[in-house]
Amino acid sequence: MPSNGGRLTPLRSGRSVLSVVEWSYARLTLPQQQAFRLLSLHPTRLFSAATAAEVLGRAPERVLRRLVQVHLLRFEADGRRWGMDGLVKRYASVLGVQHAVADGREDAFERLTRYYVLRAEAADAWLRTEMPPEPRLFASSERALAWMVRERASLVASVDRCVETGRRREAAAIALALAEFLTRGQHFEDLLHVMGAVLDSSVATGDDWYTRAAALNNFAVAMGETGDFYEAMSSLKRAAEMHGRLSEGQGAYVVMLRNLASTLLVGNRPRDAVEALKEAATHCQGAADAPVRAEILGQLGLALLEAEDPRQAITPLRETLVLMARIDAPVLERAMFHSWLGTALTRSGQRKEALVELAQAIALCKDDDSGNHPRQAAVKETLGRALIENGLFRRAVRLLGEAAAVYLELENIRSAARVLNDQGLALLETGDGYDALHALDEARRLYVTMGDDVPAAQCSNNVGKVLRRLGQHGDAIEILTPAARQLRQAGDEAGAAEALLNLGLAHLAKGATEQAVESLSDSAELHAAVGNLTSRAHALLALGRASLRAGDQEAIHYLQSAADAFRYAPSSNGKVDALLLLSDALNVAGRKDEARAALREAESLESESGPETDDFQQTS
Repeated sequence: MPSNGGRLTPLRSGRSVLSVVEWSYARLTLPQQQAFRLLSLHPTRLFSAATAAEVLGRAPERVLRRLVQVHLLRFEADGRRWGMDGLVKRYASVLGVQHAVADGREDAFERLTRYYVLRAEAADAWLRTEMPPEPRLFASSERALAWMVRERASLVASVDRCVETGRRREAAAIALALAEFLTRGQHFEDLLHVMGAVLDSSVATGDDWYTRAAALNNFAVAMGETGDFYEAMSSLKRAAEMHGRLSEGQGAYVVMLRNLASTLLVGNRPRDAVEALKEAATHCQGAADAPVRAEILGQLGLALLEAEDPRQAITPLRETLVLMARIDAPVLERAMFHSWLGTALTRSGQRKEALVELAQAIALCKDDDSGNHPRQAAVKETLGRALIENGLFRRAVRLLGEAAAVYLELENIRSAARVLNDQGLALLETGDGYDALHALDEARRLYVTMGDDVPAAQCSNNVGKVLRRLGQHGDAIEILTPAARQLRQAGDEAGAAEALLNLGLAHLAKGATEQAVESLSDSAELHAAVGNLTSRAHALLALGRASLRAGDQEAIHYLQSAADAFRYAPSSNGKVDALLLLSDALNVAGRKDEARAALREAESLESESGPETDDFQQTS
């Protein structure tokens, strides 16, 4: 066992405190003193009665209560756990080392370690829906998860204790049993710690190749989330070499890369996910690899979309659909990828090609007879969003309504709230303002019910936007003001920028020019920070309007900035308005030539746009 030294020296807390601990210890019987010394074996300050029973080898309740009476332990009722403070724990540990043989300290630590290994492996099996090695230890996955949550700190610390005492196999067993739980809970620092401890403990023998390969995989996932992406890739390659010795080689490496990419996408690191998926794609190019390659390329296309690189997403998404047709993939999966390809084409400015893909997705949805209602709802949700991006709002409203109904029936409340929010925005664009308000209010209510404060504030922003469109500017200001503040405090700069834009427009409509300028200036600054050029351009245009109304000379500067911003934005809707207002402002300022130039540019843009045709209806 690790030693804290042969004797106890006074600590910063002072000799007087130590004297109290010694006096309390002296009041115990010899068996109680032995129990006190053994309880210091726990890896953390807090422990349960169950682990105390393992350490002591008997029912612990009476001795635990006695130790509380003499102030050597504390009982924390809310967590049903016992606690030994730092100075007391050190005192007990030093005495424990001195009496190690008489107390049977080594055997006690073996019992505690075996307890953690068996239960961690059983809980992990429940979480993975596998047959638990000891099914009697937990009655359900919920109880297994609850135990993992309570014992998380002790399990992580026990890995270190096992490594320190040369119990490398036990350390690896606990660390690997924790991997799924820590990954799901996004406790990546803990995952990185326990896997690093296992990997650093010693050089693996041939019998340990699988253990080290698994540890390297989990270490890479944690590193990809918390640290250096390139170190994560290096760890995965080392893991693949280990698997190669087990005749699993490239297949295992590809699976690991996909796991790493999934973690990176959850952590909002799509560009790193793209690199991992590109590496995975290079290792599955044979005819037999078609199903795996389709999954990887599909995930790569989505990662590129999230990385705001839609043009690069088109090629892998197209190849995914070709492979899906070759392997006869389910209809709904093909519909989903047609929707995503339509989104990528839309964002790349290829609207006609996008409409062809969306029409294909709708046709596949109609052909589906799988009865897989959750997947049908997910496809309709994705397709509805793609239709919104193409301005096909009424079709989007219908599909999103169908998806929301399925989610509610399945009691998938979070997904239902998300879809109702999108449906509300689509309804707003169709002119059905009050129906939009109803959908958005319901979405906000569902988010509040679940305690999701940030999505609820985002819904509040959308409700404020609808109220503003309906001319209820006072109500809009009342709901947008706290929503903007809450989103900013939560670090959602994009959401805060949008709420401030709506708030500024509501103030402007009410004639509160000073408040409008303040909100719109903040909105333009935040939109620039998050890279939303279109919304920044609209904020600058609104600032120009507000400044014109106030007779401020800054109006020309804002309107020129708005016109310039629209030139580089993905959507130029609003540029004509900016140029016309700029022409008027320049004319009033006596800058006639510049005014005429702005007017000519606006007229040229209007003549180029022309009336739009319903390409989607023709395609369908």
